[in-house]
Amino acid sequence: MSDAAAISKAATDPAETRTIDHELALLLTGRCRRCAEPLFDGRVFLGNPCPNCGEPTSASLAERQHLAALFADHLTRSVWIVAGAMTAATLVAGWFPLLASVLLGFSLLWVRRRI
Repeated sequence: MSDAAAISKAATDPAETRTIDHELALLLTGRCRRCAEPLFDGRVFLGNPCPNCGEPTSASLAERQHLAALFADHLTRSVWIVAGAMTAATLVAGWFPLLASVLLGFSLLWVRRRI
């Protein structure tokens, strides 16, 4: 079954939708959709196969677009959560300027590592 056919079938079959969503969730976290091993070097967005099992990471354009949308949504939520936490932490740590600087430095490192 081709990927386009699988995606169209997923629109009508809830079990198939969960399977495809699970595979894309694995890809979203940087893991192979078949063996769940970590993928490095941007393999998820380049469509390169998994070095362990040879499974294509993203075989179709529709899956890549869906994965990019999931990734953007996940990243947006993460950044807002961290921004809120850092705002609260900075407010609490405002009594100690050095502590606020350290907290801000850790948040910037976290954002840099995620991007």
